[in-house]
Amino acid sequence: MYPLVVHSKNKTMLEIGKTILFFALSLAILSVSGYFCYLLFNWAKLMQETKRTVEDLNKKLAKVDPVLDEASGTATDLLQTVREIDKNFLKPIASFSRVVKKIKNITGIFSGGEEEEEE
Repeated sequence: MYPLVVHSKNKTMLEIGKTILFFALSLAILSVSGYFCYLLFNWAKLMQETKRTVEDLNKKLAKVDPVLDEASGTATDLLQTVREIDKNFLKPIASFSRVVKKIKNITGIFSGGEEEEEE
């Protein structure tokens, strides 16, 4: 095995400084590349979790969608039924009640009684 630091009387201070600088530079490059690998790993985990969440949400929406369609259809049917009841039942009764009120007012006039008109 080779020793990490070789002490030699032939090396100048400049060469030793360069060796230390290259060693520090290699450690910096190694740490930066390690950090980028860590970021890439966490980004991949985030994308995996996002995919899982979206799939789960799609499954839940697939269950809810038919219920909403049925509720919308029921509300439409209910609105149509209410409109038909208004058209076919309530409007004729309202017309009939107006006729009855007018007859009551007319008979009140002939009988001589003072009845107030309520509307």
